[in-house]
Amino acid sequence: MLGREECSLIHLEQFLIVFSTDSLNEKDAYLVCIRGSGSSSNVEGTALNPYVLSVYPPKDVLPGFITLEVTHAGNVIGKCYASLVSHLDELAENLKNSLEPMNVMCESLGVSPASINQLDNLLYEHVKNIHDNNMLKDALTTSQEGKQKGSDKLYPTALHFAASFGLKNITNYLLGLPGADYAGTIRNKDNLSPAEMAKKNGHEELSDIMHYPMEVVKKSEGYVTMLHGDKPSKISGLV
Repeated sequence: MLGREECSLIHLEQFLIVFSTDSLNEKDAYLVCIRGSGSSSNVEGTALNPYVLSVYPPKDVLPGFITLEVTHAGNVIGKCYASLVSHLDELAENLKNSLEPMNVMCESLGVSPASINQLDNLLYEHVKNIHDNNMLKDALTTSQEGKQKGSDKLYPTALHFAASFGLKNITNYLLGLPGADYAGTIRNKDNLSPAEMAKKNGHEELSDIMHYPMEVVKKSEGYVTMLHGDKPSKISGLV
């Protein structure tokens, strides 16, 4: 049996260390089945010594709660659990507990708080390259479970945060993800939707984008062309 079955917090970029109460043979092969987020993958485990097994999570595993089942010679010898997080997840958790979330984010990323466009572009380039369609997974899950559209948090979703601080590129990206429609209807602890948060903080243009459903979104040369009914309008600043 594996010695620990409690949940450990692990970065995606790190390897997992599994402790065993039974002796492991460093020359034997160990297979580890990693299950989580509706998927499973088999990877090899390496016995570092008679009681420690190291495991590298596959690159396509999504952040979240996972189960690790260790097999030796066709027999399951134990099971343990872990919660995989990305650096963005850790940053988001720190932001939730901060009185000045924007300053914390800028300091973490080496960006001046006065340069909101630089922060917006930096975050957009990052999320665009990681192709993560699960950034609004909590909103999507809540929608599927039919729960109430309210929250006791200031920023219930990433969409609320981006809209509140006028991050145009990030907001535009989030609006195209699964769960965006529902996230846009969730009211925070101040009873404000993302669009209303944007308007309250002086981001009128962004608020307008979020208020009206986009029938067609066409990107070209730094502009997003949105068709509201039969009348197209160009909103600058979105790439």
